[in-house]
Amino acid sequence: MPKKTNHLSLLKYVQALFKKETPTSIKLLSGATLLYMLSPVDFIPEFLGPMGFLDDAFVMGNLTTAGMSILNHYLEQNPNTQK
Repeated sequence: MPKKTNHLSLLKYVQALFKKETPTSIKLLSGATLLYMLSPVDFIPEFLGPMGFLDDAFVMGNLTTAGMSILNHYLEQNPNTQK
């Protein structure tokens, strides 16, 4: 029987970012994601049309997914931590 994994929802992930128990590395990754979204420096600038916005969406999606995965792994390793 496959191992059951608990996947976080985006809402629970955002809530976890405001808890002191959440590792600093996850908070830094989320902060870096936000800074990239607000930064005028991009891999593909927005003035080049839709590809510039897709670039932001790709980076935001991948970094958020990575943060959620790391937090999920942390919570599995530390079951006493509140979700």
